[in-house]
Amino acid sequence: MSKLAPAYLLLGPEKGLKDDFIREIRETLTKISGQDLEETRHYAFETEIPSLVSELQNGSLFSSARLVFLLSAEEIKKKSDLDLLKDYLKNPSPEVTLILISEETKFDESVKKALEKHSKDSVKIYWEMYESQKKGWLINHFRTLGLTIGQDESEFLLEMVENSTDQLKSEGEKLLSFYGKGRTLTMDDLETYLSHSKEETVFSLFEMTMEGDMEQTMEVLHKILLSQDKDAVGLLSGLLWQFRNLLTLRQHLDQGLPSDEAFLQGKIRTTKKGKTTYLKGSQRFSTKDLETVIILFSEYEVRLRGARTEWQSLILELFLYQILIKKGHRERALESL
Repeated sequence: MSKLAPAYLLLGPEKGLKDDFIREIRETLTKISGQDLEETRHYAFETEIPSLVSELQNGSLFSSARLVFLLSAEEIKKKSDLDLLKDYLKNPSPEVTLILISEETKFDESVKKALEKHSKDSVKIYWEMYESQKKGWLINHFRTLGLTIGQDESEFLLEMVENSTDQLKSEGEKLLSFYGKGRTLTMDDLETYLSHSKEETVFSLFEMTMEGDMEQTMEVLHKILLSQDKDAVGLLSGLLWQFRNLLTLRQHLDQGLPSDEAFLQGKIRTTKKGKTTYLKGSQRFSTKDLETVIILFSEYEVRLRGARTEWQSLILELFLYQILIKKGHRERALESL
């Protein structure tokens, strides 16, 4: 890596490539300082920018090199806060590397210009791969690992796991360990692997929701939130994708199509176990119920994005309660949250 800048702005939805870049920065700083870094993380929606700037300007008693992260940077909207950041960037601390992170692709232009005065590489946008690119990337990456995966199987795996490159690389390593080099992965292989995985996923959460078991659903939710660095909004998005599939299936079944034909017409690719889960859901929820649930997703996404981290688990619990018990129909007591 070339000479480090005092601050960076990393934009865009592709987390894996951001993590790769941060890893390079961390390794370079460690090499330069010759000691472990002091790292701190802040979220813009719960951090006072004056306090953050004060922290950046004050020296550390424990390390001569500090890495400070400000996540959800798009939440910095007040002119006074933006001006404070620009003033800091005019004379940044030599001990600190500040990294602003946002999933958005746009940011205040004046702050970007202040960053780029230090280095043109200070502002980076990491775009998520197009859907049409993901399968090709996955197939090629698995080939480098010594695994073969087909078009349908790669599409299924992309539906089952998070699509960031870091997560896909991790799944590839796990599958390699599970089956060994030279394996041609089938749908049954992927289902077996996922069922033996110790970690609960958004798909097992959907499965428990379709079972209608409140206790088991909440247990799976808590395991996901505790065992993974899981983004609550991302978890909600994974559930939404499956509920949209379920709505499509329910609509085709309402037209009188046999279940196999309904899956085919709805372009819903899944395993035998997945089909069983979807069919259970189609029996539990009517088309009207599912349309109501889909609307509910948008409302709860807004709530999650505006909530403190410690409140997100409770919000998800209330969301699942409304799906399981009320089938998406709201209660006045919940609307105030």
